[in-house]
Amino acid sequence: MTYQFGPDEPIEEGTRRIAREEIDGAIEALSWDDRDAAVHDVRKRFKKLRALLRLAHDHSDKEVLRARVVAFRDAARTIAELRDSRVLLDAVEALAQETGADLPTLAATHEVLAARHGQLCIRHLDDEEALARLEPPLRAFRAEVDGWQLSARTFAEIAPRLARTHRKGRRAHRVAGGAPTLENLHQWRKRVKDLWYHATLLLGRPGPGGPADAGDALVAHLDALGGHLGLDHDYALLRQLATEGALPALDPASEATNYLCGLVDRRRAVLQALSWPLGEHIYDARPSAFVAQVDQLRSGRRARLGSAAD
Repeated sequence: MTYQFGPDEPIEEGTRRIAREEIDGAIEALSWDDRDAAVHDVRKRFKKLRALLRLAHDHSDKEVLRARVVAFRDAARTIAELRDSRVLLDAVEALAQETGADLPTLAATHEVLAARHGQLCIRHLDDEEALARLEPPLRAFRAEVDGWQLSARTFAEIAPRLARTHRKGRRAHRVAGGAPTLENLHQWRKRVKDLWYHATLLLGRPGPGGPADAGDALVAHLDALGGHLGLDHDYALLRQLATEGALPALDPASEATNYLCGLVDRRRAVLQALSWPLGEHIYDARPSAFVAQVDQLRSGRRARLGSAAD
């Protein structure tokens, strides 16, 4: 099925189903021939599992919840260095595409990052056991799913957790607006992604034809906001690496580095200008109002599905 609770699916049953699907998908990805793609897929599934647990797990035993969330986080860290390297390489290519600059103009930076990524691939992926070592803990997680303590069966029972996710994002939005530093923007981006995952679980993702209703539009807004902030963060890290001498083969004072920084600064200004109104659209409402909106959207969708079935 999908990373979404069914319209009439009890939250408890949906949580177990989705957890199994994500874990099974991660185990399958470990055997892919394209190991770079496997790294991306597994890491993404770990993030989805962490978000699922935060929303739907019984929080009465906070130590158990924390242990599970940390386990997924730590497993993801074993492949994070490789994935982050790929992200920076993609950022140079995206920068060239978005600004209209020819990639050869950014060739020095691209060449250095490609060589760095290649070295990491050799370190992490040439070892046949590198990804295979993730399979035993994943199978152990899979075996635990039936024993998870999941008391929530209805939207009302997880509503306070959704409100908390929105509240954290609202606070991070306010902090980033007052001081748009790299760290503050990064923290806001993480909270946006949390809310996007939770909204996706509750409302689903828009189909290939784009948003079909207000629920789809809300998820699409969060997706766009997370995308803008994510690319802004990648560009900022790229600039930081280039100017602080973290890439030894690239001279921080070179013409190529200066050109790269100029492109990054201009593009980040655009991305942040796009982010603020989207953020206001999501976070101007109080958490209780946001939760009520999601509940109304879910109810409206169930009513439409019921009418269609009749």
